[in-house]
Amino acid sequence: MIRWNPSLAAHIGKKPFRPIISTAHLILQSLRRNRITDWPQTKEFFRSLLKLHSGKEATVSSKSYLNTLAAIHRVCAHVQGRADEAAVNEIQVLAGDLQGAIEAPPRIVSLVSERALAAPNPRFALIGSGPDAATALTGALILKEASKVAAEGYIGGAFRHGPLELAGPGLTAFLFGSGTEEDLTLRQLAQDLSRTGSTVVAIAPRRYDGAEQIAVPPHPVCSRMAHAMIAVQHLSVSLARQAGFVPGEFRYGQKITALL
Repeated sequence: MIRWNPSLAAHIGKKPFRPIISTAHLILQSLRRNRITDWPQTKEFFRSLLKLHSGKEATVSSKSYLNTLAAIHRVCAHVQGRADEAAVNEIQVLAGDLQGAIEAPPRIVSLVSERALAAPNPRFALIGSGPDAATALTGALILKEASKVAAEGYIGGAFRHGPLELAGPGLTAFLFGSGTEEDLTLRQLAQDLSRTGSTVVAIAPRRYDGAEQIAVPPHPVCSRMAHAMIAVQHLSVSLARQAGFVPGEFRYGQKITALL
């Protein structure tokens, strides 16, 4: 089951912030280790923390990922000199769009899932370029956890260094990118993989030659990546059900935030 938490709304109506772009936990560790609590920079840091508001942990989901995208979108707006209110409004629109995407999975999702599991030695590769590599890496983890399939995530050209030998019948490759003419790596990879008999699916604004497509919006990047992750969650549900599993149900593990 796709667990939708309308927590993107947590970024709506918040006071404008002045972000300090840094690795929060490292700074906090440093502050505590050195017992530094009265620096002006320390006070500014704590005023600039942007919480994710992902809600209560339940099962395999993309809540943290989606809320991280929303937070980064606000930070990027600040760096670009844009008003925080504009970024928040865009997040609000995105939250509504995602709800619609959740309620209406594209038909191709079930078709690809059925075909993939019917193939000999089914295996999955999720390959992303640029910022979309984050979706590929996180998406592979979600497919493993929620669907119990052999799925690995790769960054762009890294797939050609060894994993390419996994190509052929039984491989389903999901490509995440901008879909533009500049996306040369994925465009060429789609053609090369399709010639091996692999199933290639572009989760992108435009279809690559040799690939099927699950369409996502082109802009802004935050929206493209968020919609791509919802597509991954639809795939995880479809694959799990067709394999006879309860989507997102842990067999051996549990959420890492649970008390042991």
